[in-house]
Amino acid sequence: MPIDRYDDHGGLPSADASLRAFMATSQSFVDSYTMLTSHGFKPEDIARSMLAAAINFYQIFEIHQALPETLRLLADSLEDSHN
Repeated sequence: MPIDRYDDHGGLPSADASLRAFMATSQSFVDSYTMLTSHGFKPEDIARSMLAAAINFYQIFEIHQALPETLRLLADSLEDSHN
């Protein structure tokens, strides 16, 4: 079955498609972050580092112009899920 890469709500990948497409990578990140917390790193520091890495990714692939809108959509999605 093909994976639908984008939903119909502003172009963000759907959670289900992202999870299925990147399950192994996601698990690797979770394992790495768990290991870091077990070595005494604060979750907040790990999260900030992860966000900085994501911003770096956008810059490396020269798609940084899309980052502000992507962050707005993600922030809106977070706020909507908590309301």
